[in-house]
Amino acid sequence: MSSDDWTSPIKEILYARIDSLTESELRAAISKDSKNFIMSILSDCIPKIANIGRNDSKGIAAFAESFLHYLLTNALIPSQRKITVNGVCVDIVIPDARVLASNPQKTLILFFVRDDDISVIRTSLEQLKKIQPASENIWLVSKNTHNMPNRTYTVDANRNFSDILEDIRGFASSGPSSKFRIFKVS
Repeated sequence: MSSDDWTSPIKEILYARIDSLTESELRAAISKDSKNFIMSILSDCIPKIANIGRNDSKGIAAFAESFLHYLLTNALIPSQRKITVNGVCVDIVIPDARVLASNPQKTLILFFVRDDDISVIRTSLEQLKKIQPASENIWLVSKNTHNMPNRTYTVDANRNFSDILEDIRGFASSGPSSKFRIFKVS
């Protein structure tokens, strides 16, 4: 089964919920009330993902990555998704691989934990540190807490994943992309 076949039902749940809102509701939620918007989406979608048996670490990572990609795109935060940098797979990099190569201190890597095995997680983090030496700029998104030294966002209706968009905005506003703003025209 390909990755797309496996994640398709998860994405369908996410986009069915997003599509239930009007464009103006979405725009307001993402720009003014992202924490409550994210919490609302999580509380609606996580139980549905559990109902289809995909609420393991891999399924939750697929959901969180798709949702965050949607949020970043609509919040007009520059990012690249699913890229390879010097042989290392990167889930999401903000703002992009070019800045990562030239100024890693101004770059954020988001790592979506798909496995509960601590040794697998540590190995992945070591690989990411080869391209992002500022380990404080490698953030984890996970179903569970793993007591890693990196900032970790736990995906649950009652946990801190709802803070991630505001935290990314804070990071991005201090970086090189803060000088170049894109405004969405309706």
